[in-house]
Amino acid sequence: MIAPDVFVVFEVDKKKRVSYKVWEEGGKDKPKKYSLLGVQEYFQYDPTGDHLNPQLKGSYLF
Repeated sequence: MIAPDVFVVFEVDKKKRVSYKVWEEGGKDKPKKYSLLGVQEYFQYDPTGDHLNPQLKGSYLF
């Protein structure tokens, strides 16, 4: 299994996790928040390909 050494997510319930899945945790508005902070590109990566097809997706935020 490949996973980050550390990840920090605010405003979600505290519980032990093996992974953080935005669609299960209610963070679907994350690209909008990033856009408001001035982030211009947003990428998602699914190393196993279980949830994204293709495994790497990117988009420009406006």
